[in-house]
Amino acid sequence: MNPFKRIFVSVKAQLNEVAGDFENHEAVADAAIQELERLAATTRVRLGRLDRELKALDERHAALRKDAALWAERAVRVAAEETRALECVRRLEAVEREAGQLAVSLRETQALRQKIRAELDRQTTKLEEAKRRRTLLSSRQFHLEYAQLSDPLGGAEAVDAVFDRWEIRLGAVEPDLAEGTGYDDLAAEFERTEQAESLRRRLAGLVAANPSQSNTETGE
Repeated sequence: MNPFKRIFVSVKAQLNEVAGDFENHEAVADAAIQELERLAATTRVRLGRLDRELKALDERHAALRKDAALWAERAVRVAAEETRALECVRRLEAVEREAGQLAVSLRETQALRQKIRAELDRQTTKLEEAKRRRTLLSSRQFHLEYAQLSDPLGGAEAVDAVFDRWEIRLGAVEPDLAEGTGYDDLAAEFERTEQAESLRRRLAGLVAANPSQSNTETGE
């Protein structure tokens, strides 16, 4: 493998490894954020269900209080009729027992709602923090990748070094080539003589082919 290819393959492999690590971290962070979102959504649904349950309990408790007041009023109104009055009192006590039990359920449900509300607040805060950190780290990753693409792990210097070595090698060989192809004075002298003889032969041929013209020009 030539040095250029080795350098680029090595740099690419290192960049791919770093990019793979970044992608793994980013994928894990995204999965964690999605899980937090799922938990927060589930908690929000539970809180909504508890709110509806609390509303129903509160409405039922208010209705029982009204019923208790009504049966108490009726018992007093028919006090002279013992049988009817005692029945009103019996119903009054039944309503009061139910109202008491409902009040306990109401308090327990309210306490549970507060706990779930606090949990939802914690999850929401954690989710916002996770998203903020993901954005921050993603930005840092982008700048780091950009810096590595500008000069990937010293790759630019490595490439320059290869070209420098190539240029040095050529510079060392070129003087030898110049000496081997130097100007030969003796050969040039023979070439000039041979060229002159060739020209004379051509001239003699021209004169022989046109003797009358040659004599006329000579007479002039």
